[in-house]
Amino acid sequence: MVSVTHAFSLVEFSRGVDLVIVFKPLHSEGRRRSAQAHELAHVLLDHELRTIERVGSLRFLICDPAQEEEAGWLGGCLLLLRPVLLKAALAGDSPEEIGASYGMSKAMARFRLNASGVLVQVGRSKAARRRATR
Repeated sequence: MVSVTHAFSLVEFSRGVDLVIVFKPLHSEGRRRSAQAHELAHVLLDHELRTIERVGSLRFLICDPAQEEEAGWLGGCLLLLRPVLLKAALAGDSPEEIGASYGMSKAMARFRLNASGVLVQVGRSKAARRRATR
């Protein structure tokens, strides 16, 4: 069983027309930003909460796995737009440097580099430049 202290990073609750977001302040700033962007993505995508999960004595409403994946993708895009990511990658910045520069975790920077296709684009660009200088 998952302990309550490890159960969540951030959750949202609806109270009438108000949206209440509760986050765990013990996480790093980058992790909190990632969780906040993820929850904002759920709101922007108008996802429905539909499943009740129980962790210890607490009950949570969660989205289905497809909606979680959508929110993860959009949340990452909200944190680091592709043109900004491309510029950093072309400059040779590492995931650690990108994370530090934009206030996110190294893991999120790496995820965005891979999922956005930026690493493939930068690799092809460098290969084309090498061929052109031969």
